[in-house]
Amino acid sequence: MSSREGLAVRFYLQVRDEKIAAASFESTTCVTLVAYCELLCHQAERHTLRDAIALSPAELAAALPDVPPVKRDRALLATAAFQSAIAQIVCGAGVAP
Repeated sequence: MSSREGLAVRFYLQVRDEKIAAASFESTTCVTLVAYCELLCHQAERHTLRDAIALSPAELAAALPDVPPVKRDRALLATAAFQSAIAQIVCGAGVAP
């Protein structure tokens, strides 16, 4: 998933028994985006798909309060890409989140 500013991120999820066993990502080299993605991966592991898809940009922003307001939109990009990865798994496997 990419933004108008040229930032991009893609998540890779390993799911076992409807829980995220491992999460990783590739992104452009924006330190803030990388930080939000790392946090999402860490928070999502061992959670069900239903719980993980509920992680919000506001939760990420609250977890990293020192991010300047002008860069907090990276949390939205990170969560949108993360939710897209979950949706691809759910649609492909026919499971309900």
